[in-house]
Amino acid sequence: MKGILVCGKEGRRRSDYLLQKIQKSYSEDPFSFLFVGPSSFFLQTVKDSLLNSGLSIAAGQFSTERSLAMKIVREMFPDRRAVPERGERIEIAKAFEKVKKYYPSEKATSYFHEAIVVLKENLGNFETAFGKEDAVPEVLKKVYAELQKHFEEKKLFDSYDAMKLAAEQTDLERGVFGNTLFIDGFYDFSPATRAFLKNIMRCFDEVYLSCPEDSDRRNLFRESQTLSDLFEGIDFDTINVDRSEIGPLTKVKEILFSDREELNDTECENAEIVECNDLYGEVDFVAREVKRAIAKGELRPEEIEIVIPNQDYWRVFKKSLNDFGIPVVSKNSVSLLESKSVQTLLLPLEVVSDSFEPSGILEMIDAGYGGGTIDSVLFEKVMASAGLQFEMSGVTAEDAKKVWLEKLENYKRFLDAKSESLASNDDLDEDFSALSQIQEIKEEIRFIDDAAKPAVKRVFSLLNSIERNVAMPLSKYEDFFLLCEERLGLRKLLENEEKALASENTACVE
Repeated sequence: MKGILVCGKEGRRRSDYLLQKIQKSYSEDPFSFLFVGPSSFFLQTVKDSLLNSGLSIAAGQFSTERSLAMKIVREMFPDRRAVPERGERIEIAKAFEKVKKYYPSEKATSYFHEAIVVLKENLGNFETAFGKEDAVPEVLKKVYAELQKHFEEKKLFDSYDAMKLAAEQTDLERGVFGNTLFIDGFYDFSPATRAFLKNIMRCFDEVYLSCPEDSDRRNLFRESQTLSDLFEGIDFDTINVDRSEIGPLTKVKEILFSDREELNDTECENAEIVECNDLYGEVDFVAREVKRAIAKGELRPEEIEIVIPNQDYWRVFKKSLNDFGIPVVSKNSVSLLESKSVQTLLLPLEVVSDSFEPSGILEMIDAGYGGGTIDSVLFEKVMASAGLQFEMSGVTAEDAKKVWLEKLENYKRFLDAKSESLASNDDLDEDFSALSQIQEIKEEIRFIDDAAKPAVKRVFSLLNSIERNVAMPLSKYEDFFLLCEERLGLRKLLENEEKALASENTACVE
């Protein structure tokens, strides 16, 4: 195997170089390569570039590292079942319940999920993941151990387990994915990703690895060393795609993109780098500086422009400025797909396209498609206990609805039997624990009958109307979205947002 390390400051140039190599490889054999990137969005940009250049490509030749690992494990271990992220959260909650004897909140489950993801990315090494093992809460260790035990017993795996499993396989066939591997878009590798890619590299004749490298921004790219470490012990060539650039903006570039120590040495009065602990500290600092500059008459509001990275940052920043009484407007229009209302309206279509994945059904019920306000934590608990957290690929809406209702009914019968068993205890009047448990069971049964089942029926009734009319005209979709909008009360939400936006614009004008 031959390695080629493609270095450079600009990701675009590194990607362009790899695209040229892909085109050359394509001209010899269209199926001779595999491209691995960090996200579906990044892969789509690469595919679009190739399509625009006139190439016909197969989607299977482009994959994220986790998707590729999942594909390998599914083929090598057909008896194992993949667990989606939502399903894993449910399994974590069940493991927590087994350890602590009570069901965690959704927020607590999210915290544990994030910690376990970090742990799995570090191959289960607590010290590597969290600095030192002594700093890890004992409850996290127990929940993680219980989760891993359950996954092993039930032969379940998630995408991080898939990377670990694939990294351990020594019998991967050479050339099964093609002759050339291209890896681009990464700024660092977790231990799990590095181990996985290190193993599958053996299947290729050539491996091209894109690696950011910039002597002016050493701190920014210090983790890129984990990329080049992939070629450790392997002969490889290094190609630098940077060009020499000297022009009128060179000095500006050097000031804005230099290490802080170097900047301080330049004694530049018009540029300053301030380090903050987190997003909120940074936003608060900028908001106070803006307030100070306006209050002292140094700047007028219309003279201030602030560059921010994304809409999440914008929401926090806007609130901070508004708290200081400073009106602010964005020059960039928000993407339609970033609208919460649009995302909610598109949710049923996504669920149908994802073969009625349980996590999607749960999202629809959370969004209000089930009608009324439903306790999402309790619904998720019932869903997990009824065994509804796994994928049901290849089913119709009617089939999926039948499975949901049957499993909910089976779980209800189980609860009835459990309640009767507890009630038959001779010492029931003195056993307050049993009485409390019976009451909880009755409430859960009532929830299944009064909330869960009706919600599931409403959701699948809606999904069934889409599935049966895949090729329906736009006018029908319009009627569908209007119905959803009315049911979910999105019209009122939109009117409130419009009023708020008008108020902001008026304040800015004033």
